Amino acid sequence: MKEVPEHECAILPLVLKGKWYDLIAAGEKKEEYRDAKPFWEKRINKWLSNQNGLFDIGNKYIVVGFSRGYRKPDMFFMLRHFEKRSVSINPEWGEPRSEHFVLGLGERVSILGR
Repeated sequence: MKEVPEHECAILPLVLKGKWYDLIAAGEKKEEYRDAKPFWEKRINKWLSNQNGLFDIGNKYIVVGFSRGYRKPDMFFMLRHFEKRSVSINPEWGEPRSEHFVLGLGERVSILGR
């Protein structure tokens, strides 16, 4: 697991229900989905900029931080890709087909200073 200093990160904190948190922790779910609505577009774009195919904000790592319920994030992943697309999600995981922001999860990281 890669260790990244907190001051070198732009962390997008996301709250998950226990089921989704556990699937991501187990490595079964490798993407996180958010409805393609103005609320999420504004929130996600606040953290992200795509420059030459690399996700960074002024030399900072883009990290997605997950929490199980409403508490401080405690599971972190590098962002592998970000896109808006119509996706067919596993029926157990949500809507069968609709527009979503898709956050592809890369390597799990440890945030130093947390």
